[in-house]
Amino acid sequence: RTQTIRIGGNVLLPHYPPFLVAESAAIMEACFPGRVDLALGSAAGADRITSAMLRGTRHGENYFGAVQALEAMLNPAGLRLKQQRDGLNYLLRATPQADASPALWIWGTSREQAVMAGKMGLPFMYCYHIVGRTDMDAVRVYRDSFVPSLHLSEPQTLASAIVVVGRNAAEAEALARPHLRMMVAFRDGSLDQAQLLVGQESTLPPMTEQGET
Repeated sequence: RTQTIRIGGNVLLPHYPPFLVAESAAIMEACFPGRVDLALGSAAGADRITSAMLRGTRHGENYFGAVQALEAMLNPAGLRLKQQRDGLNYLLRATPQADASPALWIWGTSREQAVMAGKMGLPFMYCYHIVGRTDMDAVRVYRDSFVPSLHLSEPQTLASAIVVVGRNAAEAEALARPHLRMMVAFRDGSLDQAQLLVGQESTLPPMTEQGET
């Protein structure tokens, strides 16, 4: 049984109700107190059909408002909602007896997300694996926008990467090829199908250093 390794994951909020995410994170925090990281993103993260099926009837949800609500629901103090019928406050918590909450991160690539993370005093994870650019302008914006909070006294950043491992270079390249094709389509806006499995891409034109031929 591990004692110190941190656990958690990344959640694309447009696909899930904030309360559902908060409940799941609160359960993890109860099982592994003080060791859970939860990164919140706003991208689609999939092809259009998969995204639509995950999102359901939710369209145009306020990402900033969803993050704020989720943060409050995870806090032991809870989220106070005023009922329209009688004007009384309703206290909503992700778990009835929370005494701690997971460490929240903002996960993204844009300047807007960087500013939001900085103003909320949350750590920021730069999604290098999505944009593939080493010019991390969003990280600089985050540090310039940072305001100390109960979460952090100074900026904290992390950069993501995708690593593919094989027994040799040829095997690693073959394993990575379907994902590389998906990322090319994702970045140029043409992603309209699920990621291919290893070997299925052999019927497609070869890729060049600039993308697909």
